[in-house]
Amino acid sequence: MSIRTLVVANSGEVSQDIASVICTHPEFEVLANCRDGFEALQAMEENSPDLMLLDVELPGMDGFQLLDAMGPGAPDVILLSNKSEHAVRAFDLEAIDLVRKPISPERLNSALTRAKQYVGRTPLPVSPAASHNRLLIRTSGKLVFIDPREVQWIEASDNYVVFHTLSERYTVRMTMNKLERSLDENRFIRIHRSTIINVEYVRELRGLAHGDYSVILRNGTELTMTRSYRHFVTRLMPEWPAS
Repeated sequence: MSIRTLVVANSGEVSQDIASVICTHPEFEVLANCRDGFEALQAMEENSPDLMLLDVELPGMDGFQLLDAMGPGAPDVILLSNKSEHAVRAFDLEAIDLVRKPISPERLNSALTRAKQYVGRTPLPVSPAASHNRLLIRTSGKLVFIDPREVQWIEASDNYVVFHTLSERYTVRMTMNKLERSLDENRFIRIHRSTIINVEYVRELRGLAHGDYSVILRNGTELTMTRSYRHFVTRLMPEWPAS
């Protein structure tokens, strides 16, 4: 199965650099080459790509603004940029990689190799209905079914996520963003860039500085809810503080 890929670059030179490398990887199918974010949005609707090679320095709408516009429907992404300071933002967005421009074939080859490990390999859910009843994950070389009701919280750890259940911990290679879209939004809430909780296990909230909160689970686990994620909590639980 090919990895359906959208290339969004601000110049023909960048697109050519990408083309010269990606043609050596038969696993990738290039659906379209876009010069700006508006073309990319249209291509997204028409093609539903699995992966986007995205130039941050786009005219009119930069790469980060484009990802914001795409919202949770955005595909996995390899970012391209001439600024090293974008690495922090790339990490926040859980990009597969950030490749500096001018593009080195060796560096892009490395990013594409990583993409083969990530794209389309998320093992949950098996179907939309299954996400409400059980989660199927691949961990330690085997498939495991988990009852979502037993998942207390989930954390990101480097290139993995860790499920904390009532009795076990399961480590799975996947991105937090893809996992979040797979979960029942009436049960699970993201409270931090690297943390998702099951609201059924929340015991109390404690106010912290700068509008953050400490979320205490029934088993005593203490997690941080940052201010930027409070609107997700109040949507599901209006009695929780909104300001």
